[in-house]
Amino acid sequence: MDRYRKHKKRGKNQRDFMLLGLKAADRPLSLHDFRHQLQRMGYHFGMPEFLVKHDQTNLRDEDLLSNLDVLHSEGFVRRLEDDRFELTSTGMEKATSMDAEMSSAVERLSRLVNDSTLASMLSVCVNAVLAALKLTAGFTFSSVALIADGFDSTVDVLSATVVFLGIRYKRELASTVFIIVMMFATAAFIGYESIIRLLHNETVDPSVLTFVAAVVSGLICYIMSVYQHTVGKRAGSLPLISQSVDSHNHVIQAAAVLIGLCCARFNIFIVDALVGLIVAGLILKSGVELAIETYNTAQSGALDATKFETRYERAWNSRQRRYFETWLLMLLNEPHTKEDILSHYHEIFSTDDLPVVRHFSPARTFNLPENLDAILLSLQTSERIERVGDKYVTTSIGREELARDTKRWRFVAG
Repeated sequence: MDRYRKHKKRGKNQRDFMLLGLKAADRPLSLHDFRHQLQRMGYHFGMPEFLVKHDQTNLRDEDLLSNLDVLHSEGFVRRLEDDRFELTSTGMEKATSMDAEMSSAVERLSRLVNDSTLASMLSVCVNAVLAALKLTAGFTFSSVALIADGFDSTVDVLSATVVFLGIRYKRELASTVFIIVMMFATAAFIGYESIIRLLHNETVDPSVLTFVAAVVSGLICYIMSVYQHTVGKRAGSLPLISQSVDSHNHVIQAAAVLIGLCCARFNIFIVDALVGLIVAGLILKSGVELAIETYNTAQSGALDATKFETRYERAWNSRQRRYFETWLLMLLNEPHTKEDILSHYHEIFSTDDLPVVRHFSPARTFNLPENLDAILLSLQTSERIERVGDKYVTTSIGREELARDTKRWRFVAG
């Protein structure tokens, strides 16, 4: 039954893409055209190449014709005498409607990840909710730790509000300075509290509620840190980048709380204070680095966003590079010159005549032509490809790697 539902859903998706594909191509398409179009779309959606090929093998003429027959019976397409298909007026209306819905969804998503004012407003709301939850739970269960954490989140609401006002009223430098001052104040407060605990050997209450609060707070702050950093770099907004650093510091604080609580369950209370001192030092370091960058930005009048690269960005770039390495290994199962490779790349990863994919293509965020020489050299050095004359070809090592990946991805794809 599950297989039947999956097959039915896959057929519906394929028919929708056929309608969108006909609209994007703006001309009648043959079965061969549909197959080639769907294969190219698979590459743009970042599907592993071997799965794309495997899926295309299963796109038999009878399957394609079956879906086209359904579209014909619904009045969306008509078959021409030369066995090509085109949209009817009803089909054009449906395709235009679907295209408009997708464009609207992409536009909303684009605003979410590019609009610094919206991001700062969301930061205010999230911090306000966190503060309310922590304070409510803290006073309800008489948890001093949660009450303290709730007041800390209340300060974050103030910081987020200042960032929002700074972005909205073009006072970004002033709001950045405010964030940095708050980071210094936080570092000083945590450092002071940690020293007091060291001197007086204060106990820590390892309640389950505090554990939960620390975990939830850490996860939310991490998500907000990534979001604020992404929008900040896209919009060139130093206040948002500064706030992302502050949110990341709260993740470290949450981790430190968890470490202290775990040790407190074994009556080892000194660890909480020692970890607090380390966290204070890390926050102070972040504040100093941001202060220097803020000064440089004020002097030059421009933000150098490349200085704020994070681990997840490096991981994403590595994934994109890995995708094109796999694509090259697949392509070079047959010998190709560098010019052949670039020709195939421009043919497959062009967004011409294709719907939707321009928003999702891996080629949108990774420039293969610019990185091709480096990737080919890397593949040669690792002996996954070899050069024969002016052509490159995948070696047995490269084919073995593809075979391993094929097994893994087919298992994942289920």
